[in-house]
Amino acid sequence: MVVLAGEVAGNVEVVAQEIEVLPTARIRGKLVYWSPRPARIDPQASISGRVTHNLPELPSRIARTGTALVTVSRTSFMAGLTVIAVALFLIFPRFTVLASRTVGSDPIKSLGMGLLLFAAIPVLAILSMITILGIPLGLLIFLGFPSPCSSASCSSLSIWATWAPRPSWAGMRGSGRCVWSS
Repeated sequence: MVVLAGEVAGNVEVVAQEIEVLPTARIRGKLVYWSPRPARIDPQASISGRVTHNLPELPSRIARTGTALVTVSRTSFMAGLTVIAVALFLIFPRFTVLASRTVGSDPIKSLGMGLLLFAAIPVLAILSMITILGIPLGLLIFLGFPSPCSSASCSSLSIWATWAPRPSWAGMRGSGRCVWSS
């Protein structure tokens, strides 16, 4: 907070969250300030020039940059998940199908196990770092932690793909129509 209470022979420029001009202030010039809030100017204060309130530009720039950053990171995350899903399917085709069938046949058990591992792996990594020899192991666990998370995301995408409606062209040849079935 900036408080103006004395005499100033000239223009005053202030950048602050809150600005207060007391009744004893005498400004012989303009008062230009940048603040998200209007200044509290006492009616007894003497300002010979104009008073100009400017809103700070920095938050709007940060907001635009933040929005762009979020968009780029979401796009990169989805592209990375897609690459991981394709790689898992190509490298371990039976495992991917088996994982999606397991989750599809017993979703509550699979969800519980996934949540348990999601909570237990970081705790295990921290506990393993208690000793000097465990530090590299704990770091490896932390570095490997995103892999099962990505695998779980890809498995859930695979399940969704098996449950999603698929087009059926049976008996529709030449009609230009398609029937969606699940």
